[in-house]
Amino acid sequence: MKKENNFKVLLVYPNLSLMKIPSLAIALFTAILRKEKYQVDLFDASNYISLKDEDHDDRRMGSFQYRKLDKKLINWNVKTNLTEDFVEKVKEFYPDIIIMSVVEDTFQQGIELLCLIEEFKIPNIIGGVFPTMAPEEAIKPECVNMVSIGEGEITIKKVCEHIRKGESCEGIPNVWFKREDGTVAKSKLEKLVDINDTLPDYSLFEEDKFLRPWGGKIYKTIAIESVRGCPYECTFCNSPMHNKLAVDAGEKTFVRNKKISVLENEIKILSKNVQPEFFMFVDDTFLTRPEKEFYKWCEMYNKYKIPFWMNTRVESVTKKKLEALKNAGCQRISFSLEQGNEEYRKKHLKKQFSNKMFLEKAIIASQCKIPFSIDVLIGLPHETRDLVFDTIEVVRQVPSYDALTVNIFTPYRGTELRDVVVNNGWLDKNIFPSGISGSSLLKMPKPYLQPTEIDGLFRTFSFYAFFPKACWENIRLAEQFTEEGNAQFNKIGKEYYTKKFGDEVTTFHNKQYLKKCTDS
Repeated sequence: MKKENNFKVLLVYPNLSLMKIPSLAIALFTAILRKEKYQVDLFDASNYISLKDEDHDDRRMGSFQYRKLDKKLINWNVKTNLTEDFVEKVKEFYPDIIIMSVVEDTFQQGIELLCLIEEFKIPNIIGGVFPTMAPEEAIKPECVNMVSIGEGEITIKKVCEHIRKGESCEGIPNVWFKREDGTVAKSKLEKLVDINDTLPDYSLFEEDKFLRPWGGKIYKTIAIESVRGCPYECTFCNSPMHNKLAVDAGEKTFVRNKKISVLENEIKILSKNVQPEFFMFVDDTFLTRPEKEFYKWCEMYNKYKIPFWMNTRVESVTKKKLEALKNAGCQRISFSLEQGNEEYRKKHLKKQFSNKMFLEKAIIASQCKIPFSIDVLIGLPHETRDLVFDTIEVVRQVPSYDALTVNIFTPYRGTELRDVVVNNGWLDKNIFPSGISGSSLLKMPKPYLQPTEIDGLFRTFSFYAFFPKACWENIRLAEQFTEEGNAQFNKIGKEYYTKKFGDEVTTFHNKQYLKKCTDS
């Protein structure tokens, strides 16, 4: 049995190419494991360029959804030798256990890394959204020893202690354990964690990982959680499955609000240790907190007024709430429309608000002078070109939105819509996605949208929503990936960017980072 201070844990964070910002899960695990006095280190794949996958920010900038950005400003130490560096890290640190956090988009990368170090016989456990949604698939690769189902804060501590003491991890709640003969021992779910118990520790991340553009300025940004879980039942999201798993395990709901006193302490500590210029509240629905509590939160945050972004549902928006948020320092909001046809949205996505309500709430945000972005989904099951234009027509009515984020439907495991497309034979169930801006994986029959058609609409959606209908014939040409279509796309894109963003080019909010970037 090793002493605590000699026990080594390597956290591994697979990620899509050059994706920001530091993982909240990794920061929570760092804090928990250091409290146990273990040696903790991190291998973060975020700064590696992938030769297989297109950079998602580049794809969005290329379709004029984002402001122009010189990626060198926020990526100071771009790397290319992911696999070689990982093996070298393992050899150098030689951990007693490897803990890996993955989503579906990064699972295959994580497996590739683990397969490289099988010869070292280092115990490993994989957790995150993907193993929770598809544990049978997550445990299947030969190189995987254990998977963690559900929340990992309690689980990783128990697993590490068992390994440190030389004990088997079979039977630990939340853990699927692979025996030597390949059979799997499946444990029951642990009770939900108290999200007030642990404050994140971001100290293992490199400084440039915190740099993220917001509305034309680059800020040092930290992810912060005030609500975990979502009460809604959107069919394209796996939050409903989290709720089902929690209820099946005897809980009332997966949704929990962090105490305001704990949030204030977290803000104080992060402000001292990391000096953030911007907070990114990663809550699925920020405004679900009870109303009286919400205004207490605003009163607390008024002491700090650090600029922040939040995501919310339009149903929870009121002018009074947005005015309070604006006063507290809210600098950006994201609203999700997803699909503009009310009947389709209610039937297939289970989003019950009307277009009238969406437009009314967007007007309130505009009146409160809080810049906001609109999220839409294209390439949905049963979606036709006409349905996409229903979405475009709604967006055209929204006053002064700052940005338009177009996502291509991704059939993630654990979602209701994935079952729909698999059952219809429109998806190879063994395929893995590469993110919500990647090309569609669906093979639907006509008149439903085809993958190339979806790619064309992805890159021109902003144009259709912005320009007069007299321009639509030329925009239709710009959908085509031909020499003529690309020339038209570039011509319209240049005009669009000038009219929408002017000559604006993203730069640092704080000039000290420009010097650091130059020095690096």
